[in-house]
Amino acid sequence: DQIDRIAERINAHLDTLSHLMVSTRVTAAAIAHDLKSPLARAYLGLGRALTQFEAGRDPRAEIEDTQAELERMNGIFDTFLRLARIEGGADGATFAELDLGALMDDLAETYQMVAEDKGQRFVYTRPDRESTMVMGDATMLQQLLVNLLENAVTHGGEDNRIGLCIDHAADHIHLIVSDSGPGIPKLARDAVFEPFYRLDPSRSKPGSGLGLALVRAIAERHGARVTLSDNAPGLRVVVSFPRTNTITGSPRRA
Repeated sequence: DQIDRIAERINAHLDTLSHLMVSTRVTAAAIAHDLKSPLARAYLGLGRALTQFEAGRDPRAEIEDTQAELERMNGIFDTFLRLARIEGGADGATFAELDLGALMDDLAETYQMVAEDKGQRFVYTRPDRESTMVMGDATMLQQLLVNLLENAVTHGGEDNRIGLCIDHAADHIHLIVSDSGPGIPKLARDAVFEPFYRLDPSRSKPGSGLGLALVRAIAERHGARVTLSDNAPGLRVVVSFPRTNTITGSPRRA
């Protein structure tokens, strides 16, 4: 009856609130953990610089190391704030029809050299004549693609094979980035989209754990969907964009 329906709705809201509270606590703990180490290194670096200065030696190297740590912390804050703005729709995005294939062309040239420097192979399948026009913000979509390619290069290791291509469907354009690295276990494929989540529990590898969270936020802002699957071996990431002729208004977060 009506009371049952109200009770179900209240319970659903309470479940959502509980999830958000847990997520907030986990995120806060992850931020504290990720900032603790660079902050400690910056503090020690300043101490070493002061020691060098008092001994009449040049403290430039110690100051530069400290500056690098502070820049890393600033980068974490900037990325997290960008993620929050995108999820809140306050990112100032300018949506227009743009060619996803042209964006891929520009970045493929850059990452061809990046991959070669790492001893990896980069295979770019240039989009065919079929339209690759999507409705979106060029800067945000560039960030999405950069994050995916950076992940593929960073986690792929030597002899990694990185693939970049487009696949067409009736109402969608699928942007595909793949690699032959260690991949992501099936049970962790939802969790990796959470801010600051990392597969490495020791958090010893470089990165902030915000890359895929930002990818998902940008995708959802464009009415797109991100899926992860096994590339046998490695990871296959598919971002499915609606074609421009299927969009009736400005894309909104799903």
